[in-house]
Amino acid sequence: MKYFTLLLLFACNEPAKKAPPRTTEPSRSDACTKALESFDRFVDTGEPDAPPERRVQVKAAVLERCVTDNWSEPALACMRSAQTSHDTFKCWNDLLTKEQREAASTALGKLKP
Repeated sequence: MKYFTLLLLFACNEPAKKAPPRTTEPSRSDACTKALESFDRFVDTGEPDAPPERRVQVKAAVLERCVTDNWSEPALACMRSAQTSHDTFKCWNDLLTKEQREAASTALGKLKP
């Protein structure tokens, strides 16, 4: 019983552990999703009669590359504010690294028709 009392006293006197601070920053996935919201209006799948599923595949591949390759906040901000397909591709060309652009292009090239 003595040991139990000592253990209880020790546990009660131990400083409370602080919970990690909550962050209000969106997750990388959320940030990429938001940046690619205009995707459907601006991006051509390259297939005039492509079914809607094809656009979903293309968008998912680009979203995955955005998250995996950690596209920069300036690139995402640029894409969020894009008003035309030209604006979107300017963001892509000017603000993504060569490696990020190549990885996205490779991912798109691997999609099955």
